[in-house]
Amino acid sequence: MKSPDEIKDIIKKAVAKQLPEVQPAGVREWIAARLTEPYPARLSVDPEGAQVEDFWIVTDHKVGKHYRIAFFPQDEVFGIVTPLASGVDWYMGDYGTFRQAVEAM
Repeated sequence: MKSPDEIKDIIKKAVAKQLPEVQPAGVREWIAARLTEPYPARLSVDPEGAQVEDFWIVTDHKVGKHYRIAFFPQDEVFGIVTPLASGVDWYMGDYGTFRQAVEAM
């Protein structure tokens, strides 16, 4: 199992490499403005909130509630988190790389 510092390093390296490749430019700028220092979070892997897993938040809200990018350290993949009206923060699934997750939003 990787340490928190190792996980942060994996995330930061992936973001630094892939962010310049995100298309279109407007999406790249939008996501760049929402990058945050990666931090751990427990997120639901089902919309009901019954099953939770450990993730790392990579992007966060500036204003309002929006999709966020999270990193699943067990599989070293990125995915999308969405806040549901029920209050559950739902990890919608793995999208692969940081770039793939951003472009799937």
